[in-house]
Formats: sequence, C-alpha cells, structure tokens
Amino acid sequence: MEQLSLRRATLDDQHAVSVVSRRAYEPAYFPLIGALPRPATEDYEPWIRDGLVWVCEAKNSVVGALIIKKHADFWMIWSLAVDPTRQGQGIGMWLIEQTKQIARLNSVRTLRLHTNSKMASNLALYQRAGFYQTEIVPHPSRVDHELVYMQFDVEEPNSG
Repeated sequence: MEQLSLRRATLDDQHAVSVVSRRAYEPAYFPLIGALPRPATEDYEPWIRDGLVWVCEAKNSVVGALIIKKHADFWMIWSLAVDPTRQGQGIGMWLIEQTKQIARLNSVRTLRLHTNSKMASNLALYQRAGFYQTEIVPHPSRVDHELVYMQFDVEEPNSG
C-alpha cells in the first residue's frame, strides 16, 4: 500500500471531508437503503472545530475521513469514509488501526460503532478488524431496517 498519513482536519479540509463522505456513502447506501445516511450530508464545520475529524491523505490528497464522537467511557466511530476510487486498497482497515492507536494513546478502553444491517461489506470489515456485535436494534426512522452495534475492546499500550 502507498504511504498514507493521518492528521486532524482543519477548517481548510471541510470541503474535502464533505466530498469524501458524500462520495463514499452515496453509492454504497442509496441503492441498499434508498436514502443517504447522515454522514453523507453532515455539516462538518462544528466537528472539525471540536477536533473530532481526521483526514487520511495519500500524495497530499484527502482519500478518507474519520469522525470520532467522544463519550465519557468510550469513543464512537461516527463515520469512516474512504473515497470510492480508493476503496479495496486497505485504506479503511488502515484507518481503523490508526483509530485503535489513537484510542490507546488517549487511554480509551472501548471503541464502538454502528452500521445498517444491510451493509454486509461494512460488517465484514469491522469484524476483520476485531469488532464484535453487541446488539441489533430496529432503525429509529427506517421501517424494516436494523442497526448493528459493534465494539472493540482496546488493550493497554503495554499489554499486547
């Protein structure tokens, strides 16, 4: 895999984060669920201002975005998006591994996320990355859809 870098997003990255998110979610979700999920249309300015957005770059171009929502006892991967022209190259898994490392460095013990049960490729990626399913619940706004909640237990920096 080519050289990737991860850094916190700045306001100058807002447009790139929005474009990558929309491009990643639209073709993956719309055909399966008939709608765009919130990360595809979100205003990322407040998230960036709060330091919750990271961008993945390859050759000085944003190819992915990671949005973390911090809670008192865990971090939620709120969105992980990879530009569709770059999917299948290991960037998503690389972003997950970087997220685990950032969590370890910040003494975060648990990472959580959720995805639509119809997103088989997402479920497979997260399972390969060591996440396990914690519950399945009806989607709050989409009939006949379910949300799959998953978790990863982050080991201590010196325990692995």
